[in-house]
Amino acid sequence: MNEKPPIDQKSGQPKTFIEQRPPSQERDVERREPLEKPSTKESERATETKIAEIKQLLQEPFVQNNTMLPEPTAVRTNSSNLEVHNVHKFYSWFAKYYDLSRKIWNPFFPASVEKEFNGLLSKYIKDGAEILDVGVGTGINIERVLNDNIAFGSYEGIDVNPEMLTEARHKFDHIKNLTLRIGDITQMEFTKQYDSIISTLALSHLKEPDKAIQKLLTALKPGGKILYLDNFAVPKPRLRDKAALWVYRNLFHFSPIPTEMAEKFPVSEEEKHFPFLGGQLSIYVFQKNPGI
Repeated sequence: MNEKPPIDQKSGQPKTFIEQRPPSQERDVERREPLEKPSTKESERATETKIAEIKQLLQEPFVQNNTMLPEPTAVRTNSSNLEVHNVHKFYSWFAKYYDLSRKIWNPFFPASVEKEFNGLLSKYIKDGAEILDVGVGTGINIERVLNDNIAFGSYEGIDVNPEMLTEARHKFDHIKNLTLRIGDITQMEFTKQYDSIISTLALSHLKEPDKAIQKLLTALKPGGKILYLDNFAVPKPRLRDKAALWVYRNLFHFSPIPTEMAEKFPVSEEEKHFPFLGGQLSIYVFQKNPGI
């Protein structure tokens, strides 16, 4: 027979008991030890492993029918600049996808850079100006100038890649006073002078971008300006910057311009720098001085 529980004298109700567990029998969730924080070296190794995985994922979409990119050994990765042959080969294939790819990388492109560069175009390029666009590609700078409603006198775009120029012609062949032609800044001699020269994300493909800028200065009219935007290296890249650098060198065949190369640039009238994956984006304004 079960014993009756004792009666509480105040309430007149049976007393209830709560079982008290000894500490050793507490639930696991209540005595779980905090996780150990991984050491710095372990964290770095994990990050390096993740970078390797990202590299593999990034390379796969660019390989089709085994005819696409040159092997990494064809690229001088120990150099700050890359083979012109590799650049030409890649962009010959990539031209038809270039504008589409902007939808992917535009969100990573700082809006402050776009705003600043467009502001410089409006500030320095006047109606009637004769413009040279070095590395015109598919015509991104043409879009910028047209969007600013600049009534240029002439616009000449040069590029080493005929496929990129073909894409530009599809979009802008109807524009008056616009000429698109093959041209290599390292080889060509200028037969005229310009009021403004534009170059964006192009000279970082060259071995000596500083010499290219000096050459472009000679193609300016007195008082004319070069409006220049490009990728530049930083002294101590972060781990994610290193992953971006691998993509730049091995997929897009350019390398951010190193600091020691930028120090050889002529004195700029204006310059601004913006943090970006792999280093920084820098805008320079160079003016032709008397005697150049």
